[in-house]
Amino acid sequence: MTTLVALIGLPGAGKTELARAIAAETKWPIVDRDSFPRESLDDAAKAQATDAALAAARETLLQGTSCILDGMTLSSSQQRSRVRGIARECAAQAILVWLDCAVDVAIARVAAQADHPARDRSAALVREVAVRFEQPERDVLRLDALRATSELLGKLLPRL
Repeated sequence: MTTLVALIGLPGAGKTELARAIAAETKWPIVDRDSFPRESLDDAAKAQATDAALAAARETLLQGTSCILDGMTLSSSQQRSRVRGIARECAAQAILVWLDCAVDVAIARVAAQADHPARDRSAALVREVAVRFEQPERDVLRLDALRATSELLGKLLPRL
């Protein structure tokens, strides 16, 4: 069975670092919304990039390859439901992983990362996402974003 791992969390929570660690262990591709070109940073451009990333994840799963979804916060239950729907449509297992991170920690991490592919990362963005972030559902694996990536990986890999 193929698997779609979707990472949830604030900007700066460590989703990209965990995605890279999962990919290194599993050899699964990362479908990263931040890698899809955007002409602007407005909501319409972000929605277009999200649609493209989800379509790419769907195509990857339909080809029989598991993948990791990164580059979006999946802050709403509607977004997470959409991810689950794609997995169901492709007869894949969906594993949603929430990197639970305090706002102040996420802000500090964003400030320290000048090389991240998302051009709109800022303290203001972290605060904006935090305000609208809906508590993930009970089936979402909750990991403490303060833990080392190796520890997070150790908790996640047995579920894959």
